[in-house]
Amino acid sequence: MIYRPPFDSIIFDLDGTLWDATTAIASGWSKVAKDLNLNVSIDENSIRSISGLPFEKCVDALFGVERMGVPDLNHHLDRAERKTVGTAGGSLYPGVYEGIPQLSKNYELFVVSNCQEWYLESFFKHSGLRDYFKDALCFGQTNRSKKDNIVEIVKRNNLTKPIYVGDTHWDQEAAFRAGTRFLFASFGFGSIKVSSPSVKSFDELTQFMSLPAACPRVAIRKLTHDEFDLAQEFYQSVGYGQAQPSDRFFGAFDDSHLVGLVRLAFENETWVLRGMLIKPQYQFFGIGAKLIKLLATDLGNQECFCLPHGWLDGFYGLIGFKQVNDLEKTPRFLQERLHENRKQHPQLILMRRSV
Repeated sequence: MIYRPPFDSIIFDLDGTLWDATTAIASGWSKVAKDLNLNVSIDENSIRSISGLPFEKCVDALFGVERMGVPDLNHHLDRAERKTVGTAGGSLYPGVYEGIPQLSKNYELFVVSNCQEWYLESFFKHSGLRDYFKDALCFGQTNRSKKDNIVEIVKRNNLTKPIYVGDTHWDQEAAFRAGTRFLFASFGFGSIKVSSPSVKSFDELTQFMSLPAACPRVAIRKLTHDEFDLAQEFYQSVGYGQAQPSDRFFGAFDDSHLVGLVRLAFENETWVLRGMLIKPQYQFFGIGAKLIKLLATDLGNQECFCLPHGWLDGFYGLIGFKQVNDLEKTPRFLQERLHENRKQHPQLILMRRSV
């Protein structure tokens, strides 16, 4: 069975989620690079690689030191992009033109993007979908982060159960930091670093959001020592590494099926919260919060550490974890683990739950 929470609104990213304008953008930017004799190659793939970032960061990422000799490079690129996108626009993803009107019958729709204001207007002009969106905000209007703009959209429209739909890990982080749910548009440009509910096409998104709201009946309990194989099988099914039989496991069950798991590992005389994973289709229902609250009860007043993504500090704060600023006062093996894991996930932090 597919479960869907009772959302009241959908906030969309633009590039890689609603349309693809990389052909027009790449054409404009590559012409600027050629005209200014810059040693930079711009194509559709390079434009997709920086999609989701504010304009200036996109320029920094693609032009690097080459931009140093051209103080007005941003102006040249913006003017060229306005011309190419203004003329050609972008290509709506299959299902968007039909899906947006359908979704607007049951949800308030919004756009929050890191684009320039003129670019947002170009999308509305070329797509013909302006009337279906109640509100929109972009970086070019506010000069603020995507997280801040999501918060503003939620606040000024009195949204209580919004979901943000985007296609990059930057979108995911912004949504988490803004306190909204996140749905990954895997058909877009990017990828995500944390497991999340996802859709493979806009048609699938429309179908999912058209389902009746339904909540799973999940039982939360501590696993017995005899259920270690069950825990290990779950971790393997979601691509997680090895656990130990001596760990304490806390699981969420839909009937007899394990759909969520977290564990306490006793390493180097230290308790560490590890392996918090919820199957994507069960991630919108507060199951993770119930799991860590049961874990906290079992842990009692014993000190414990965890290494979550930085935007999850509020989540682990529910059971008393706080970010550690002075890492030298923490166990050496955790410092080393944090350093090593930050090579792939630089946003990781170390948190401690004090006695």
